[in-house]
Amino acid sequence: INIFVFAIQRKDYSIKSMRGRVEDDELKEYKATWAHRKRLSLTLACGGILLVICLFASFVIDGVVNENLNSRLVLREESASSWASIPGKLDIKMIRKFFLFDLTNPEEVMYHNESPKLVRKGPFTYQQFINNTNRAYTYEHGKATVVNFSSWEYFMPVEDRKTEEENITLFNIAAISAWFNMKNADKPLVTTLILHPMFKALSNGILEIVVTKGVNSQFQGNKVFAVETLFKAANIPAAKVDEIWDDQLYGVRKNLGVWITAASKGIHSDAARTLRRYFRLSFKQMFNIINGKIQNMIAMINNLLSSHYRCPTNPCQGEFLLLEQWTRQLLTLDPPTGWTPTESMLTGNDTADGYLEISYYHKAWFLPNVNNSEVYKNVTFPKEHVAKLFNYSRTDDFPLKTWDTLLHIGNMRDFFKVGEEFERTKDVNTFLKVKDRFGFASVYQAHIYWSYFNQLVDRLAGRQHLNGTINLGAFGQISAPRIHQAFANLEANLLRFIHVRILAAKIEEKRLTCFKIFEESVPTLEDNEIEKICVTLGTLNSTSVLSRLTQVCEWPFSDDWNKFKEVTTLNDDEVSDFCENERVENTFARLMQTAHSVIKSHYGCEGQEINCRSYELALRQFIGSEITENPPSLSGLSSAKSTHEWDASEFPDAFEFSYWKNRYAKLVSKFGIPEFQLDRSRASKLLTFEGILSGVIVQKALLDIKNGNTANFEATYHLPPDHYLGYLRYILHYLCFNGLTIKHTVKEYL
Repeated sequence: INIFVFAIQRKDYSIKSMRGRVEDDELKEYKATWAHRKRLSLTLACGGILLVICLFASFVIDGVVNENLNSRLVLREESASSWASIPGKLDIKMIRKFFLFDLTNPEEVMYHNESPKLVRKGPFTYQQFINNTNRAYTYEHGKATVVNFSSWEYFMPVEDRKTEEENITLFNIAAISAWFNMKNADKPLVTTLILHPMFKALSNGILEIVVTKGVNSQFQGNKVFAVETLFKAANIPAAKVDEIWDDQLYGVRKNLGVWITAASKGIHSDAARTLRRYFRLSFKQMFNIINGKIQNMIAMINNLLSSHYRCPTNPCQGEFLLLEQWTRQLLTLDPPTGWTPTESMLTGNDTADGYLEISYYHKAWFLPNVNNSEVYKNVTFPKEHVAKLFNYSRTDDFPLKTWDTLLHIGNMRDFFKVGEEFERTKDVNTFLKVKDRFGFASVYQAHIYWSYFNQLVDRLAGRQHLNGTINLGAFGQISAPRIHQAFANLEANLLRFIHVRILAAKIEEKRLTCFKIFEESVPTLEDNEIEKICVTLGTLNSTSVLSRLTQVCEWPFSDDWNKFKEVTTLNDDEVSDFCENERVENTFARLMQTAHSVIKSHYGCEGQEINCRSYELALRQFIGSEITENPPSLSGLSSAKSTHEWDASEFPDAFEFSYWKNRYAKLVSKFGIPEFQLDRSRASKLLTFEGILSGVIVQKALLDIKNGNTANFEATYHLPPDHYLGYLRYILHYLCFNGLTIKHTVKEYL
């Protein structure tokens, strides 16, 4: 640069010396040029110097910055103030803006397939706070390499808090996803879900089915003989005997099976409890019925079955009988002498389609429809192989991990892949790929299994021959058990729920103490014994304590009874006195009867007994919410549309038909659905396993609606089509899937 400047100066000097004289304008021009070039030279010089400084500084600054960042950003305890808390020491403000889409027509979407109408709400502005606690470091060579911590975060509104209380209705994504997956379940999954409960239910119940058939063959509709066998030793009045014999729901003539189950399972079984509540029998009466001559008859039939079918045990085990029936129809084709033989356990069942037993399917459908049937004619299904293939004795561990069982979805999918390949190639040797793995005797046996599984899905479950689909079958199989569960819970607990509250009110009204009640009820007890009992139990006007005590008295010698004895150190006779002594006014038994009298008088229950029938109250509640809308004043309960509103823990489901009608009354009116009033006669038929409690019946009803077969729908299914479908959709969406929609405040969502 200096040389350049010197050259310019020399040139200027030379010009002056050579010419001696230069005009003023030329001199000015040269001076201007020289000044410009000088400035340019200085600029370039400064730029070069700055460039050198910047290059040098970048290395220096980069090192300083990296060193500082490492000390601050590496997750160490000394830098925790920078990363373990937000905003924290650095005062970092994380602002989030949320938009929610409010669904304004959920019922129209659910019941009439309208398109969803969504309204955007927001933004709702929040500041996010994060705190990472419980920090634990892992060290390698003295240096922390991993840190584990618990992180929790929350949001605080930046705007007015009133916006947090706005209610927003959103789709329940979990429910919609579950329904979508159910509708689109693949055949292997559906097959597995059919086989598992089918084998388990049959192995648990087939013996009682066969025993019931044997007892029926002895009764042959003979009421006199049945009364002699069942009721004579129980000292049942004639009018009650007629009721038990003829009742359409649990009567012996129509539903002997539930009585056989009660006798087989014992006095504390669900069947015995249901029958006792339903017919308002005393514990002693129920005990004598199921432990009288009927036990001799059951033992005789068990001996006959064990001998006839050569069972390895007496009585026969359900698993043994199931395998004999499924593999060769032994129970139905070769019954004991005097019993009517049939082809299948489904024979006479006009609600089921398809073939339950593989041997029946092989003979009745497969052989008449397969090419080259001769090679399939002698195929058999050995029990040992079936037991291993379906692993029925270990289905509680479902799904299994065993390589060679078909009660595992992965294994079943492998089998279906081979079956689908066979459908494309029609080469039976395709089944060689799974023959050894699953222990099939031949590719022909594997082919029969493949065909049987397909008919399980298409015909038995999906009813495709009737224009059915898997999702309709699933609809029935999911909703029907939920209604049964809810109604059984209502029947078991509604009367007791009201009763203990009136009982508590009576005790409070009379100012009775625990000591006084035990003193009157069990006069043989010493004062110090009563005091110890009352210290243990606490106050007797508590509904929770009274509920336990009434359970003890209702079911003598049950687990509750024995636990009460253990806690109070009373013996059986003393507990019986506590529950049954009505000799004076203030005994526990007399107080219980007084509370029952209040309930019967208030609701005008049927029958001569002093207490209402639990089934009657449950039925009336289901039909019209009559019990909850008009509670006895002594109960302290408020009027409600559903028992769920009384106590959601005791009655988890608002499943009453009347509740559904009231909830969607405007919607029903909007779409012109005719008004319908359910009566007791129809409701009692609806709430049976020949009605809405059967998944198969529900599926058949939905098929009739889909196919337009509704001329006699109300007479067959006890509800009009629109009400039947609407109620079931409500049960499916709200009880089975916890709602098509969810409604919460913005605060609850965020």
